[in-house]
Amino acid sequence: MVDKQNIVFNLKRAKARVTGGVQQILSSGDDYKARTEHQIRQFQDPSVLKKMPEISRYWMRTHINPKVRQVFDHPSSLKIYVETFAKSLSEQNDTNRILSVGAGDCQLEVMIVKALRDKGIDNFRMICTDLSQIRLDRGQQNADEAGMSPWMEFHEVDVNTMDVSDKCAGVMAHHTLHHIVELEQLFDVLHQMLHEKGAFVSIDMIGRNGHMRWPETLELVNRLWGFIPDHYKFQHQFQKHHAEFVNWDCAHKGFEGIRAQDILQLLIEQFDFDSFFGYGNLPDVFIERGYGHNLDAENPQDRAFVDFLEYLNELLIDVGHIKPTIMFAVLRKKGTVTSKTKVYKHWTPEFCVRDPQAAPHI
Repeated sequence: MVDKQNIVFNLKRAKARVTGGVQQILSSGDDYKARTEHQIRQFQDPSVLKKMPEISRYWMRTHINPKVRQVFDHPSSLKIYVETFAKSLSEQNDTNRILSVGAGDCQLEVMIVKALRDKGIDNFRMICTDLSQIRLDRGQQNADEAGMSPWMEFHEVDVNTMDVSDKCAGVMAHHTLHHIVELEQLFDVLHQMLHEKGAFVSIDMIGRNGHMRWPETLELVNRLWGFIPDHYKFQHQFQKHHAEFVNWDCAHKGFEGIRAQDILQLLIEQFDFDSFFGYGNLPDVFIERGYGHNLDAENPQDRAFVDFLEYLNELLIDVGHIKPTIMFAVLRKKGTVTSKTKVYKHWTPEFCVRDPQAAPHI
């Protein structure tokens, strides 16, 4: 069980290792507090959040899931979490804890717990942590309704500032890391918590901060904007038609994508990769919440446009012109992986890093 007395605030090391706008957030208590409050409000009522469009599911089913299966032997995030944690729990008896960082409403965590139980695994605990007690209360309700509460715990914790010494057989961060300011602090803590045979599984965003486009991708998007149909250009989150593409910074108020571009490099430095798959970039703009609702997954022309974007995207990643913006990763403690990392093609974690200081390939 997470002991809240062991949660401490340790900002000094992280402050020394980041610069620019993020340094300002760390040094300004008022700014950090305001962003935290914005983050909690943003996810307070899930009914007002824009859902992912069906065209994104078409893209995943058609282009991404087959590649995920090649690397992880499973096509879905749920199966990757379940099979990885089942293996970790079976390989050692020192700990039965699985920690979820930024669990939110715990919908995925409940499914993982149920799937582990269905496999006959009974002696484990899923520790769910989140910044928002409101979301954790919904998580508790989801667990209660599914009958999974006996295997779960719920703790309101700011993962930017936690330090928990208890060992874990597994750690998960599902679309959480891109909300974290103090990544160095978090990764240090998770590395210490992870059992020698444990696994850290993460599916997350690794593109430019604020989910903006890097210059080389922005050039391509702007060119596409010149000939795509006008009805592709309506931004559903802003409820506004954009005659010119808006390279919006999602981190201007809260923590959305606050240090996304640092995630992969820091993971390389602090963990070993068992398996890794990076994907996304150019298609992101056209299949996500903003513009993705303009495309109809049942329309052959819209599907063909997405197929074209994915073909071009893979070609450009292949030659190193652009870098992936999303990752699936199974990580281990530094020094414990002796075999070659399983990857798609030659897309190793090191190959997929986009150096923020590098000149754009335009």
